Amino acid sequence: MEENKYSRREFISKKLFTGSLLLGGTLAFGLNAVKALAKDRSQLEGDQQPHQTGLKSKKKAVHQKAGAPKKADAAAKEAPSPCDDMTGVSPADLEKRKKLAYVNKAPIPDKHCGNCGLYLKPPPGATCGKCTLFKGPVRAEGACTYWAPIANVE
Repeated sequence: MEENKYSRREFISKKLFTGSLLLGGTLAFGLNAVKALAKDRSQLEGDQQPHQTGLKSKKKAVHQKAGAPKKADAAAKEAPSPCDDMTGVSPADLEKRKKLAYVNKAPIPDKHCGNCGLYLKPPPGATCGKCTLFKGPVRAEGACTYWAPIANVE
């Protein structure tokens, strides 16, 4: 009779080693994917400034606090847009809007509400449209995580 090359102990140890390598690789890949999704979501929410550490970031933060407000901020405070008026929108609807990561300005130029299949265009004379997913005014240049291309119906 021919003698076996491996003992049971060697066979089991090799299988456990291979399994642990596969499990470790899967976990590492999954954690990187979750990290990338979190980064994408934070960009959609408007957190597009890189997190800086060190003296330069501290100086910049102090300078921003001490300086006068920017012109764009002052103009926005003077004339609020009707698209920012959330009067009549329930807290539950505001939470849904937040969960869908709606932002006023799309981070990806080609994926904005104006070219989304879920966007409802404003009536003549109005400046803000609506969305079929949540309540409240929606800007054509805004975006959320559920952008869908407009279907071409022939």
